[in-house]
Amino acid sequence: MSGVTIVVAETMPQQQEISSYSKSTVVENFDPKKGQAPEGLVLSNKDVFVAWSPIGQVAKINKDNLTVSKYGSWPTIPPNKGSMLGLNFDKQGNLYAAVSSFSPELKSGVYRLSPGGAGHATLFATHPNMTFPNDLLFDKNGGSSVATHHLLACSRTAKW
Repeated sequence: MSGVTIVVAETMPQQQEISSYSKSTVVENFDPKKGQAPEGLVLSNKDVFVAWSPIGQVAKINKDNLTVSKYGSWPTIPPNKGSMLGLNFDKQGNLYAAVSSFSPELKSGVYRLSPGGAGHATLFATHPNMTFPNDLLFDKNGGSSVATHHLLACSRTAKW
């Protein structure tokens, strides 16, 4: 098997022996030659979402039937000049992606896509020091944090 493989592991009850701790299923074998290098992984109900890092697209994998589809419309990352890294959902169902760019054509920052993948993702948060955002998370109160290669930015209100 060549390429990059996404594996879903199902955790088993702790009483079972270590040898049967989990069972795995190969979900998808992505093709890195097509820019399908997975980063950022997030779960939402019956789906798994993964960023195809160098091309700035998101794949949605249905956990029930293992079908893969493109999710939403994202800014184009110029070839070899950026990456889509961390993904996360907020309570309202918006999908956020940490995007780093080494090109003036695209700003580094956090991009937001409306619930259900509708519309086109737009720049939600950026800062001169947010040159290489890696990952993001939301707390139970709606606050957010973004990790970059040299700082951790936090917002109490998720409004940058």
